[in-house]
Amino acid sequence: MLGTLNFLDAAKRREGAALVRRGVSFSLSQSFDMNGPQRGWRRRTNPVHTMLDTGTDAALGNQGFPHGIGGADDVIAMPLQCSTQWDGLGHIFDHGKAWNGRDAAETVTSDGDRVTGIEHMAPYVAGRGVLLDVGRVIGENGELPDGFAVTEEHLTATAEAHGVTVGRGDIVVVRTGQLSRARRDGWGDYAGGPAPGLSFTTAGWLRPARSPRSPPTPGASRSGRASSTMPSSRCTRSPSPTSACSSARCGTRTRSRRTVRTTGCTSSGSRPHLCPSPGPSAPRSTRSP
Repeated sequence: MLGTLNFLDAAKRREGAALVRRGVSFSLSQSFDMNGPQRGWRRRTNPVHTMLDTGTDAALGNQGFPHGIGGADDVIAMPLQCSTQWDGLGHIFDHGKAWNGRDAAETVTSDGDRVTGIEHMAPYVAGRGVLLDVGRVIGENGELPDGFAVTEEHLTATAEAHGVTVGRGDIVVVRTGQLSRARRDGWGDYAGGPAPGLSFTTAGWLRPARSPRSPPTPGASRSGRASSTMPSSRCTRSPSPTSACSSARCGTRTRSRRTVRTTGCTSSGSRPHLCPSPGPSAPRSTRSP
């Protein structure tokens, strides 16, 4: 019923707790305010925060509380896709089917998600976390360009660069650098446009497997896979001082931030670099709208 969350058992949580060396916390949240990424696409808005009672009301003594007591009260109206989110399994459907082959029409109705809501995950998501900073290892200046599709090779190369291993039941957080860019340059068309993210070629990382090298459980990005097999949409870079790729599929390297479809291109003895993929077989980001 819980899928790969079944791998997050007591032993896995003990393993994660044993790794703690410093009591430092890092927030992955977004501010719930009007400066968020939404611009009306799919009728979504940024959070609207309205104060119902304030300190001014309390100072005037017109709130009706006895003994001089006063208080503040407020309300927030927002779509659930407005800011920070962890997708529930009822968000996306495939040919009318929800997760685990359920009928989408019966799984998510006007009453909400009846079966696959995110609330079912809440008691279980605690264990060993692994940060894969793909933006720093693969990108330039710590960021991947918009539309960059992270492949299983990028994840493997990043893990090797960090000197970490990813095993069954691990919780993987993939950093692309998109948030750093949004905080610096603004959100732009992020809510309805291209953004770096995991490609469909990484989906096997979520496959329930039983070997010690099997993939992680949930991730902050949506999917992943570990393999050394190079997909057909990849190309190799010949050793040269130029940034051009040797494969006809790849062509000249382009570093435009607005590139919609890109693929990794590797050279022997060096880290993967970024190059655009003109063909339809290029892996694409799975970032859900």
